[in-house]
Amino acid sequence: EYGFYRKPVVSTKVGEIGTVVVNNENGILVDSGASAEFYSALVNIIDDTKKRKFLADNLYQDIVSNYSENAITSLYLGWLGY
Repeated sequence: EYGFYRKPVVSTKVGEIGTVVVNNENGILVDSGASAEFYSALVNIIDDTKKRKFLADNLYQDIVSNYSENAITSLYLGWLGY
């Protein structure tokens, strides 16, 4: 959801988040429980407008290309041979 609305993401490395968010390419991932690192990552994207925009734009492109309604529909239709 954040990616679709071009919001930058800082997350912990839990569950399947690493399959969508790639550290320093379309978001920032930190180890679970690393509160100081998480805080530092938040401050970094708040202070660095270019990085914030870069991460948000890249995540948006990944979401549209791989997880949007159109992308998923095309994938399913491909599986069905259409």
